[in-house]
Amino acid sequence: MFVPLTPIRCLMRAADQYPRKVGVVCGEARITYQDFERHCRIFAGALREIGVGAGERVAVLSFNTRVLLEAYFAVPMIGAVLVPLNVRLHAAEMLRIVAHCSPKVLFYEPDFSATVNELRESIPGCRFIVIDGEQKGADTFDRLMNREPIPLPDLFSIDEQAIENNRRVAERFSMTGRKALVTGGSVSIGREIALAFADAGADVAIQYARAADIAVGRTSAAEETVAAIAGRGRMGVAIDA
Repeated sequence: MFVPLTPIRCLMRAADQYPRKVGVVCGEARITYQDFERHCRIFAGALREIGVGAGERVAVLSFNTRVLLEAYFAVPMIGAVLVPLNVRLHAAEMLRIVAHCSPKVLFYEPDFSATVNELRESIPGCRFIVIDGEQKGADTFDRLMNREPIPLPDLFSIDEQAIENNRRVAERFSMTGRKALVTGGSVSIGREIALAFADAGADVAIQYARAADIAVGRTSAAEETVAAIAGRGRMGVAIDA
């Protein structure tokens, strides 16, 4: 039986097996796995309430806090895409990232208010939410979280191997002339993703563990994928991990 391996499944198992065990330590706070799962479901419901849909981006500019950790589970719960922003980047560097991904909402720590103000004009339509305290022109995280949790999603409704999903990701990420590196131990899924990027106009380097040893007849799986990429008019290369 194929069971999707997602962060949500790991969260559900932890809450089920170790509900009262402390799973998250953030400053003075000690949060059990059961409470952490509930926080994530409240967070997911809040995102849905403010209009975040499947495939849309949620950016977070935060230190390593429980809110950032919750986002890693809450965002995929509703099928959205998490964009954790590196706090060490300058505003000009972040500008390129947010302009490219066009987040629906951006959560940020008050420490980064000046940086966020520089980003506002580049992402019109983005909703800004401050994680701690209050800021002019931004909603507050605590107010957003004042709601009931949503039910856990049906994990079996997630198809990790869907070719169409890979194609949508590739089309969003790739533009003609750009490069993509596909890594992974699964030959079939790696091939599908690589071809999706090629179809979207990218040259692709595909990395397999022991590429020369994964043989299909007389031709390695990596070489077959490279040939298929070439057949799409793009350049492909196989790399041994």
